[in-house]
Amino acid sequence: MRRAVLALLAVMSTTAIAAGGGPELHGHVKLQSSLQLFRPDDLGALLAGSHADDSTLDLRLDTVWRRSRWDLAADAQLLALDGDSVGARNNPLGSELAGFLLGVPTPSDERQWLDLSHTFSSTGSRLVFGRLDRLSVGYTGDRFVMRLGRQALSWGGGLVFQVLDLFNPFPPTVIDTDYKPGTDMLTAQWLLAGGDDLQAIVVPRRPGPGRPVAADASSLAVKWHHFAGSTEIELMGARHYGDTVAGAGASGNLGGGVWRVNVAYTALSGGGGATSFVANLDRSWVWRGRNAYGFVEYFRNGFGVDSLDRDVAALPVPLVGRLARGELFNLGRDELAAGLQLEWTPRLTLKPTAIVNLDDLSSMLLLRVTFDWLQNLQLDAGLQAGAGPRRTEYGGVPVSPLGAYAAPGRRIWLRLSRYF
Repeated sequence: MRRAVLALLAVMSTTAIAAGGGPELHGHVKLQSSLQLFRPDDLGALLAGSHADDSTLDLRLDTVWRRSRWDLAADAQLLALDGDSVGARNNPLGSELAGFLLGVPTPSDERQWLDLSHTFSSTGSRLVFGRLDRLSVGYTGDRFVMRLGRQALSWGGGLVFQVLDLFNPFPPTVIDTDYKPGTDMLTAQWLLAGGDDLQAIVVPRRPGPGRPVAADASSLAVKWHHFAGSTEIELMGARHYGDTVAGAGASGNLGGGVWRVNVAYTALSGGGGATSFVANLDRSWVWRGRNAYGFVEYFRNGFGVDSLDRDVAALPVPLVGRLARGELFNLGRDELAAGLQLEWTPRLTLKPTAIVNLDDLSSMLLLRVTFDWLQNLQLDAGLQAGAGPRRTEYGGVPVSPLGAYAAPGRRIWLRLSRYF
């Protein structure tokens, strides 16, 4: 089946780029250095020592060919990581938890339909791998749009937390949001009368390395988008990893800002269900001659728990499964996020954000500073720190067999980005 899809992509690509202008080329080079500090009984300290010192090189080349109604997108990425976090990820004591806590990317496409990645080196504290993060062919008609291949798509109106976005959502503490990781899928969109539109997605996946595509690891989703005056309404239905998901969203204007509400109910294949909810409000204004933007968001995690006075191994299976798949990133039941973006000068922007678990009052504090150094040259720096006592989400959840706590460390980072 994968050979058939690659052959179809090749045929469609030939149609897309036959005779006509050359490709559009752009990309980036990013150099990042980070330091993460741990308390003596943190899991990170057990795996990496008192601190994790890491460096990352990110090279990306994006290409697009266009011909009439067809287009071909192919984005290649090379990542080279060196440091303590890579070594901790390879530690057999807790590699999965280490990857989650330390933010080490997964270098393989073991669950994707197509294997478009290759690991060049993975020894000790060094990891070098490449992937085709985008490889898709699209057709744009008067009222119909279709795209086949590896691509990125976002649904829902969450600013920090996501309810309707089932496919590779960004973590709340993500440092780089330039590109959402690509997913192998077929997408189609129909433009309806009156401005409505209907979208459909098919996402084939493998349950594990070397295994064939399976229905209980794949997804099928449909979303209807409707305008009711100044209010936008969305209805979504999906079959996702064997579960049935029904969701709805709405957004509109309020007091010079925008409000959004998303809700989703998941009927679990093994019985039972969970309802998740996100609501937010954001707006822009001018403060003392400076451009400002702020938001506040509440998240009800239907899969989360209201008490973390338990071992990691005792967490509910549906929650752990979604953490492992990268659909959820929070353990708590009720979360609140608030953030500000202040343009201190035309070239310097401050972005503080706070995330609070409303059940145990632990918190995650984030600060990002962006400086537009030169044209297409950007310097970013940031700080992330969890706060709270042990046996809370951001203070540390017990990992009893190891006598440690899974907790976010205090991280500082610096990144230089050159775009072209």
